[in-house]
This record gives sequence, C-alpha cells and structure tokens, in this order.
Amino acid sequence: MSTEEDQVTAAAADAVATSPSGNYTGRASALGQAVSGTVSIINGTHMNLDVGHPAHIKCPGEPYALSSTGAVTLPTAGTAGDCVHDALAAHGGSIESIFYNSSADAIHVDVTVLYFVSVKMTLASCC
Repeated sequence: MSTEEDQVTAAAADAVATSPSGNYTGRASALGQAVSGTVSIINGTHMNLDVGHPAHIKCPGEPYALSSTGAVTLPTAGTAGDCVHDALAAHGGSIESIFYNSSADAIHVDVTVLYFVSVKMTLASCC
C-alpha cells in the first residue's frame, strides 16, 4: 500500500472513530425534577431521540447531520410535521445546541422548554 493510500485509510478510520455510534444516556434536573435523555444512533444520518419531562420529546428516526466541529443539527426540526418540531412547539421549546464530543464519546444537549426553562445534559456512551 502506498503512503497516500495509508493516509486515506487512516483518515477514514479517524472519521469512524470520531462519529457517534450506539446509545447515549444521561440525566439532568429541571424545575426540581429529574430529566432523562437518550440518543440511539441508527446510522450516520438518523437517530432516535428521547428527552423526558417537562417536555417529552420522543422522536424515532430523526434525521441529523454532524459537522467536523462536532455540532449536531437536526435539519428537519424547523418544519411543521417533524417530530422534534411538533414536540417542542407544543411545549414552548427550542433546541439551543447539540454537540458531539468525540474525545469523551458524549453528546451534550441544551434545550429550552416552557419558554424559559433551560435543560442541559450530557449523554454518555453506554449499553
């Protein structure tokens, strides 16, 4: 194998190693209540997203995109009829940020619900 082929193979391995895979779970507190969250990566473009109360968001097969910086976007979340859009709209919510930390293999989720309650949680790779 040539040096160029080795570099391409190494870059592909790094890309796989720095992409989320499997299940991520975590807990936070909002309004004195425990909030749990789970993300299950289906493939490189879809995830199952489940965030508990005060606004329950349970969205299977939600499309996502991962940037080279680790920022995660949900490209259809701004569209009426999309699961995340409709769940957040029903509870006065918005996604502030979703970020994948490849070093920690964790997903950081920051959402606002009920128009003013900030819920920030780190979902760690698990099970």
